[in-house]
Amino acid sequence: MPYFTTRNISLFPFLNLEEEESKKIDNFLNLLEESGVGQVLYDSIYKNHKTIGRPLKNYYFLFATILYGFAFKRCSLRDIEDAIKYDLRYIYLMNRERVDHSTICNFINDFIEPNQIKIFSKINLCIANKIGIKFENAYIDGTKHEANCNKYKFVWKPITFHKKLTLKIYKILGQLNLCKKEKQVELIRSSTLAKALSEVENKNIENKEKIIQMLNTFLNKILEYEEKEKICGPDRNSYYKTDKDATAMCLKEDYYSGLGSNMHSAYNVQILVIDGFIFSYLTTQSRNDINDFIPLM
Repeated sequence: MPYFTTRNISLFPFLNLEEEESKKIDNFLNLLEESGVGQVLYDSIYKNHKTIGRPLKNYYFLFATILYGFAFKRCSLRDIEDAIKYDLRYIYLMNRERVDHSTICNFINDFIEPNQIKIFSKINLCIANKIGIKFENAYIDGTKHEANCNKYKFVWKPITFHKKLTLKIYKILGQLNLCKKEKQVELIRSSTLAKALSEVENKNIENKEKIIQMLNTFLNKILEYEEKEKICGPDRNSYYKTDKDATAMCLKEDYYSGLGSNMHSAYNVQILVIDGFIFSYLTTQSRNDINDFIPLM
């Protein structure tokens, strides 16, 4: 069943592409057809999601248009939306259907991103078979790409502060004779403070209100530390508030000036190239390349 090459005939010849340009796009669509990526989209869209009635847009044309936009031009989703309205190549790809940038974004998040490995491998293997690539020599390289976020909203993982506050809290709990059965750990958890609060509320002790207020202050601080540590995860020590997946790194542009002090929000991108084609890629939060080699391979 053809997914990308079944198209309507236009009644308006002045909107048609030149023959040479239309041949290029037809070759692009034939490549997608031969790769088998249409079946991947079909399984994702129509088998795993309940669709009622006729879809509002042709998902295969939309996929081809998005792929064409990212492959041949550095563009944003709004650029693709504008091109669908005014660029004859994109009008031809969409078969004169129109979508906005939010529809494109939802389609990428719902159907392309979950199947990115299948899509990438099928298209690449189709290219390799067509031009006869030999998988003998592979070259690996990587770089750090700066993220588009607010560089001043920067947060370090608060392990040091958490440890200091833990020692202070355990000292106070010992003086108040609270949470005796709790095993002391390096980083105190909010659950321990919650138990201490419940014990205080059930006891008749002096300055009860002040103690409750103090423990509540500690609890709020520990909850804040826990949230920041959870966002950072076990393998990194920083994040940015406006892009929590980005990590603070030194980029090559600062190599000779301020190395170690000029921090940027960035991602570590690794690629594996064979005969000029990217056959594997990896985007991580690593600040160096040491741990990325094996996952990339």
